[in-house]
Amino acid sequence: MISRTATFLSAVLAAASVSAQAFGPAPVAGPTPAAPKGVTGDCTMPSGNFNITSFQLYPENADFDPKRCLVYFSVLYNATVAVYDVKKKAIVDTISVRNIAGPVIHASGVQYDLKNDKLAIMLNAGAAFDTQGQDISGDNNLVFYDPKSKKTDALVNLSNTAKEGFRAFQDMEHDEEGNVFVVGSYGPSMLRVSAKDQKVEEWYVGTTPAPTKGLTGVAKLNRDTLLVTDESDHSLYRFSMSQRGQREKVELTSGNLTSAMDGVYLPPKYRGHCLLVSDSVNGTVVLRSSDEWKTAEVADVVPNDFFTVNGFTAASVQIAQRIFAVTEWFLDGGGLKAGDRSDFPMVDITDRLDKVCGQEPAGPGPAPGPTSGSDRVIFPDELKKIKADAGKKNNAVPGAGANGTPGGPEPGQAPASDRVIFPDELKKIRASAKKNKIAPAAGAKGAPGAGPGPASGSRCS
Repeated sequence: MISRTATFLSAVLAAASVSAQAFGPAPVAGPTPAAPKGVTGDCTMPSGNFNITSFQLYPENADFDPKRCLVYFSVLYNATVAVYDVKKKAIVDTISVRNIAGPVIHASGVQYDLKNDKLAIMLNAGAAFDTQGQDISGDNNLVFYDPKSKKTDALVNLSNTAKEGFRAFQDMEHDEEGNVFVVGSYGPSMLRVSAKDQKVEEWYVGTTPAPTKGLTGVAKLNRDTLLVTDESDHSLYRFSMSQRGQREKVELTSGNLTSAMDGVYLPPKYRGHCLLVSDSVNGTVVLRSSDEWKTAEVADVVPNDFFTVNGFTAASVQIAQRIFAVTEWFLDGGGLKAGDRSDFPMVDITDRLDKVCGQEPAGPGPAPGPTSGSDRVIFPDELKKIKADAGKKNNAVPGAGANGTPGGPEPGQAPASDRVIFPDELKKIRASAKKNKIAPAAGAKGAPGAGPGPASGSRCS
């Protein structure tokens, strides 16, 4: 969540050009928003943008419940959660917590735990964000909610146990047991809250308190690891969920992050290889990694088409097999309260993401961690280089593929330039190349080598 004061807009506008330059060449402009499309079938989502019509929705975050075909939106200025039914294409319910309401409390985070069928909601004091960390007083309420019974299981005020000077809790993630990890955005910090007895543990505390900016987004990579953005140094970190205080910086080998980071998200369909960082100004920054997030690169930036009309990219969410950018309109009510907006766009960014992250489908559950070593994935641009190098070095002439490129996909497959190639497919490609008299370099004990492509286990390039 970014600052919501009117003065923030001028500062962001002044920094916009600098932030954009930080990513290198400007990306190709995104597609023109399409007309809303209906939803058909059993929890499916067609391609294309759509609007959600709901007075003062102002979504700060969102998460998908594949079990019920619902999307939960945190309604920023109403301290509630809106429940969107994908099949009915409408808001069908509102989650509110007794005795927690009013203009000073904001709903900043919502996270669905599929394994344990629970929902975590963050209702916090908005002053921390309105004052850019100058005033971090007030409550930070973590709500444990049961979507089956539609009742609140527990309520924990994190302000009662958090270290002085470290507050502004917003985004969160669950571990396998349902424990909740919550990040603090002014004064870098993280708390772990037990699902069993709601005991709060100080998991990480930075060195400088508020108004120093802190952790802005968190995503679960695997059973033991969280990926977390830190605004204090514009970096991405791996946090351990089993060892308190343990974190390691992810080395960015190309591109960099800016000072406008908001939520982060690992779309399940990309199996943990692509992380979406919502940048309030620039749009959705696409990071990808092939080495379990020891290193990563900025693969693309999907533009924020609404920035010129005061729309800020706040989050991403995968609904069925489509991925959408969530836009927040912080300035509609002067920066401190809700405006009178009723239509909120959901921007489909799936097709563009597929070009750099691949199209390998995944089930509705949590994405498995990345493969490692010789089992890593080959991204679309890498495969293109492998084929091109094989053709040049061995004078091979593979069959023409899509768009006239050499070595097209087999029947029924997506074009190679639009999807990830996984290890078993790569073996088939190399075996096929060998049959066509392409001679890769010999490997250990005379076995076929990796060929002219990137070395196994190396980062994406």
